[in-house]
Formats: sequence, structure tokens, C-alpha cells
Amino acid sequence: MALNTNFNVDPYYDDFNDDKNFHRILYKPGYAVQSRELTQSQTILQDQIKKFGDHIFKSGSIVTGGQIFVQNTSYLNLTSTFSGNDINASNFDQEYITNTSGTKKAYVLKAYAADAVAGEPITLIVNPMYGGNFTTSETIVTANTQANATNYYANTASSNAFGNSKSFSINSGVFYYEGFFVKNQPQSVAISKYDSANSSGLVGFQITEDLVTYTQDTSLLDPAQSASNFQAPGADRYKITLTLTTRPTNSVDLSQFIQLSEFQDGIQKSVIQTPIYGRLGDELARRTFDESGDYIVRSFDIAMSDNSANTAYANVTLSPGKAYVKGYEFNTISDNNCCR
Repeated sequence: MALNTNFNVDPYYDDFNDDKNFHRILYKPGYAVQSRELTQSQTILQDQIKKFGDHIFKSGSIVTGGQIFVQNTSYLNLTSTFSGNDINASNFDQEYITNTSGTKKAYVLKAYAADAVAGEPITLIVNPMYGGNFTTSETIVTANTQANATNYYANTASSNAFGNSKSFSINSGVFYYEGFFVKNQPQSVAISKYDSANSSGLVGFQITEDLVTYTQDTSLLDPAQSASNFQAPGADRYKITLTLTTRPTNSVDLSQFIQLSEFQDGIQKSVIQTPIYGRLGDELARRTFDESGDYIVRSFDIAMSDNSANTAYANVTLSPGKAYVKGYEFNTISDNNCCR
């Protein structure tokens, strides 16, 4: 894990070096204030926060919130146009939708744009609320009840319009990553868009770094006399975004990725729901081991059965369990299988 943005470039020139042990910038009357000095004032504080944070948390740890939900959902495929206009999938993301008669309603957890390479149409991952599944070639509309809000229309596909999927959702929370405490927004992602039984892969946050200027966000303009002053654009902003996504189980590049869970053949094999402590966790583990040694909280039961494919082997299943080894928690949430 590592953040990639380099601030020691034009126009920021942040050449902070912790080996110099500069802990304060002392501004003086009669001396011009350098923009570099203002930037380094933040960097000095950030460096102190990171040194303390690294003692408490491991990078990628949850800090607060971030409750996780795994649920069986449905997919809904849409046509690419409605009344001659292209459909924008984002207009349906995290919206309620109904049919035109209002007899069916669902909530869109995630809206996916069409993928020409994979041959996938616009797909909505939905939680049906009432009225059953939408049918083929049915008109849907966003059920936006806010005043003056725009309602968006679309048609479901003429074939293969709906089916089963599996989704992963997370509430808002705060995660510690490389010295920063970053807030995530409530999000959902399809573990498998079109299959709830055989979904496999890693689920987690993709870390994105951005430099935001006033041209991208006009709220950065100086608010002079109750209006944005375009003659005073103001400073840029450094932004870290956590985007919920999936990756194949065999992914080799997990840089700038916080893994939250792993699925194999539709079964959740691991999940991170509690903080992962850094040096503090090592100290707690040392004390736990000194007091209690190694012990089992929930037993790992072994079951054996015949292997129908090869009678020379047997299937071995280890049930979920929980134990403390050298003071560290080891917890499994599903069966582990192998054959011998």
C-alpha cells in the first residue's frame, strides 16, 4: 500500500523531509510567507498524525462505521435508448424505480453502464420491494418524489431482462490509510452481476487520489459578497476517494486496494469488520498470550467423506472456528475443504 501523489513539484514545492526534524514553521513579521511554507505546515502536522496513527492502526483498517451487508439481489437489464435518447446508467444509481402503473417498486443498489467488450447491456442491481420482478420490455421510471426533480425513464431488455445476482454493500465509515483517516460513502457492488451461486472474487476499496482545482469545483472560489469571485480562484485540494469494487481472486496487484472480503463459489470466506491494530495490536497480543497462552474459542471440527471422483482420496472439511494463537485472533466464517 502506498499513496502516489508527489507534492514536491511545481507549483507546490513541498520538499518536507522528516530526517531534518523540523516540527514547526515559525512565521515572522516583515518576511514574505512562501506558499511552500503554508503547504509544509500541513505536511508537518500530517506527518505527526501518521506516526501516531501507524502505532494504533494498520493501513487499511476500519476505524468507525462501515457495517457490511451481503445479500441476494436481482439484476435488471435495460435497452440502450428510450424514445430515441441514450440512457445514462448513473441516473438510476441508488434510486427507487417503479413501473409506469406503480404496482412494482425496487431500489437500485448499483447501476452499471453498458460494457461493449464484455457484451453486457446497461445493468441495474436491484432489491425488489413489492410487486415482484419487472418483466421484459417493461417501462420503468425513477420514483423521485422531490419537488422539481427529474424522473428518468427506460425500457427493460426484450430478453434476459432479469435474474439473480449477489451484492455487497457497506455503510458510511472511516478507514485509516497511509496516515489519513478517510471517510467512505455508502456503496454497493455486485459480487456477480448475473449469478448468485457461483460468485467469486475479492471485494474492497480502490484508492483514488486527485488534485481538485476551482475549475472542477467552483466552491473553491473565494466567496466574496455572497458570490463566488472568479478573480480569486483559491488553492487546490488534495482528495482521497474510496470506491467499492471487485477484483479476481488471483489478482497480483493489490496496491492502493483495501480488501474487505473474499468470496469463493458464492460463499463468503473472509470479511473485515473490526479494526486491525498496529503496534498496539502487537502489545495486546503479547499480553493475551502471557495471560492465557494459545486457546480455542470455537472448535474447528473435521469431517471426512468419500471422494466420488477418486476412491484413493477422501474429502476433508474443516468447520468454521475461532482461536487465539500467540495472542492473535484467527477466525474463519465458512467451511474449508480439501481432499487427501
